[in-house]
Amino acid sequence: DGWHRTQPDGILTGMVAQLGWQPYQDPDDPWIFNIPASTLLETARHFQAKLNASNLRYLGPEDLPCRRVAFLPGSIWEKWQINALSKADVLAAGEANEWSVVEFARDSQSLGKPKGLILIGHVSSEEGGMAYLGEWLRERIPGLPITHIPAGPPPVKTL
Repeated sequence: DGWHRTQPDGILTGMVAQLGWQPYQDPDDPWIFNIPASTLLETARHFQAKLNASNLRYLGPEDLPCRRVAFLPGSIWEKWQINALSKADVLAAGEANEWSVVEFARDSQSLGKPKGLILIGHVSSEEGGMAYLGEWLRERIPGLPITHIPAGPPPVKTL
């Protein structure tokens, strides 16, 4: 988690590069992205393809207009996730508490203010940040062999 504490956050920096979303990052809030017009389904597919997220799940209307995305990789406190989702059309996160964040998104639908939630999987939502750590270290410790070994998504099975 120390890599999250660097300025800027190393995990987020690597993930934004992997997504190709540098031009969309909000200068005042690096966790918010103002993307070209999309739908929830198109945005979820973008995350799945770019992040090798074979276990991705999403909640919300597939045609939900998606222009403002909060991206919180890994596992960040539920209050941060709910706050981020209240400022965006969609929250994309590594994982979320089902009894709070998922229910907040579901309740938003019931109230006629639909929000989208994309759950990428913890590992898939941080892998690009760990690859970036290898690059970052190689620049600072020349000559030391440093290799990133991708973990890949967990081999989860569903019934």
